[in-house]
Amino acid sequence: MDDTIQRMLGTATSSHNKTTDYEQPTFIPSKIWQGVKSGYYFGTTDASLGTGYYLDSNTNPSKKRVNDGNGSANGNIKRAKLENDSNLAPEELLARAEKEAARKQQSRDYGGSKKPIALTPSGIKAAAGHLAKLIEQNQILRSDHADDPVQFMESELALNEEIGAFKVIGAADASLYGSLSKLQVDDSILSLLAHDNADIAISTLDMLVEIVDLDDLSSSLNNGDASRAVNFVFDLFVKKGGLELIVANLGRICFSQSSSNDNEATDEERLDAGDHVLSLVETLLDLDQMGVLNSSKNASIDDTNESNDDSVAVRLVDNTNLVSWLFDRMNRKSTDIAGGVSAFALKLHAAEILSTLLHVGDSRLHLSNIECLPTFEKIGNIAAALDKKKRAIDGKSSHKTKQKFIDGIEILLQAIAPYRKKDPKGEDECEWLSAMFSSKNIETFLNAQGIELMLRCIREKVHSGSGSLKVLFYVLSGNDIINKKACEVFVEVGGFKNIFSCFMGKSSAIPKPAKCTDAGKISTGKSAKSAKRIVQAKKEWLQTIESNILQIVYALTVHIDEDSPFDAKMRLLAKFVEDDFSKCDRIIELFVKYDKKMRTAELKYYRSEEAEEAEIAGLDVGLAACDAKLRGGGDVFHRIAASLAYIILNSKDCFDHISVQLKMQGLGISVIGSTLEEFVEVLDDSKQRAQLQALAEQIL
Repeated sequence: MDDTIQRMLGTATSSHNKTTDYEQPTFIPSKIWQGVKSGYYFGTTDASLGTGYYLDSNTNPSKKRVNDGNGSANGNIKRAKLENDSNLAPEELLARAEKEAARKQQSRDYGGSKKPIALTPSGIKAAAGHLAKLIEQNQILRSDHADDPVQFMESELALNEEIGAFKVIGAADASLYGSLSKLQVDDSILSLLAHDNADIAISTLDMLVEIVDLDDLSSSLNNGDASRAVNFVFDLFVKKGGLELIVANLGRICFSQSSSNDNEATDEERLDAGDHVLSLVETLLDLDQMGVLNSSKNASIDDTNESNDDSVAVRLVDNTNLVSWLFDRMNRKSTDIAGGVSAFALKLHAAEILSTLLHVGDSRLHLSNIECLPTFEKIGNIAAALDKKKRAIDGKSSHKTKQKFIDGIEILLQAIAPYRKKDPKGEDECEWLSAMFSSKNIETFLNAQGIELMLRCIREKVHSGSGSLKVLFYVLSGNDIINKKACEVFVEVGGFKNIFSCFMGKSSAIPKPAKCTDAGKISTGKSAKSAKRIVQAKKEWLQTIESNILQIVYALTVHIDEDSPFDAKMRLLAKFVEDDFSKCDRIIELFVKYDKKMRTAELKYYRSEEAEEAEIAGLDVGLAACDAKLRGGGDVFHRIAASLAYIILNSKDCFDHISVQLKMQGLGISVIGSTLEEFVEVLDDSKQRAQLQALAEQIL
């Protein structure tokens, strides 16, 4: 009988173990509570495994077990505990009971918001108080149990849930943002961004993207309630240092340096968090450029910190290593970063932010040496990283180490090089290439043979050729000695041949747009709207190329003189004499074309409702019309006139030919002089203005 019972018990046990081994893993990783899983409880029992669902060995797998998401359970496990407790001494039972009571109290204290935050002043106040309480409790637990993460894990799960609940504030009325400032929610957010747990910072960034919306905030200049939202953003990011804090987080949530230990390759959340940082930076740059943040700066009468007067762009350049991170991100190949589309999207976003920074006047002055940028370090502790950066800025570093640098110009040229003979494959690559062509640092650009690379791109007549013309326009234009040197290098490396082929409007010489863009598509005629969009894109493509070429020709006439090496001046003038003055005929054709465009734009403005409204408001309509005229083609028209003046005053043969061509158009040489006088009036005092004034006097 005993043998029979023993065999039955053995068989049952064997059967149970087999089922469990086959069907139920002992641990299912999960960062967040995902509902009840039969036979499992949720928690962080084993720190080496992390947070997730653990197999409940005390529960009969054939029966369902109810779990509340905090690691507690009912049913069989309670009976199992009673059976085990019966063998304990009274003192041990009391200690266990006290520990269990404390755990239940913690569970109640750390519970996140069960209900959505009410979008009312009282609802915001309650939510702000609860968030501050959770932060304080978590800090205490972290301090008391620094070596035992299990003790504070539940509080951080609750904190993470509460942060997520704050996203709803993005849909709140702008007037409620005033409550956020009064309740010091900005201070709570700053502490969350500096939290030792990177996941908390990631959740906070996700929440900030929802509540800091450009469209809502940009209306603040005309809306008193919305200005409270702007004041909250100003206090958080500018006055209290949130801008520097979100950039510092890039060092731990989206690592700059690749390594075999980086988990970014498998963690999509980190890529998204990096994109959130860039989105916040982009929004703040836009708000600053629009003048929205200026109202908050002026309102801070009690603020004596002069650094708050700096633009967002200057703060990013001077107080953070964001530019280094952007270059490093752009330099990483797609194969180096897993994450698919998200990884390339982040790379593209980085290029767009860099392009913006390099085109903001005041930040460009602070960022004059991009070929020697300090590396952006991977960090673990935010507070230490910010302190290290501040000490480096103040020149108070306690120890000197050999600083590593990255070459921004080299990264830009390497990024462009693959497209010198091929077109980008899709719209994302087109945007990426466009962003690459929006940067300059001339001295290093010349030393790195940047002009030669641009000319090769133009010569291949591919999509990158248009961007190359844009870069050459930037590099050759200006009033500095380095711009003159760039023009001379351009002549030395044979730039005339490429530029003047495009100048003549030859279809075979003009760069072709990629087929993935509207300008490169062929209209099928199936959709009138699509066909119209394609035609417009092609027109804009050709206009941009033509405008950049004319700007380049003008820059050459400004900087090339008798002292230029390689007989540059004689070679330039010879271009307008050769082929029976064909280039003189072409520049006259363009002169007449842009004169008509400019006057049409001016007339269109005078007939617009905008002009009527400006006149009623007592604004200077003439000044607004002049601006419309310049934008409509007048800016290029003035430069064509300046190029014509250079040609006719330095070549008698060209003077005679151009005089005849102008006479055929019912014009005289004096029209060039009067156009130059108009050009001089819109220029600031500079060497360029004096030079143009002298040309006008000689002609008239």
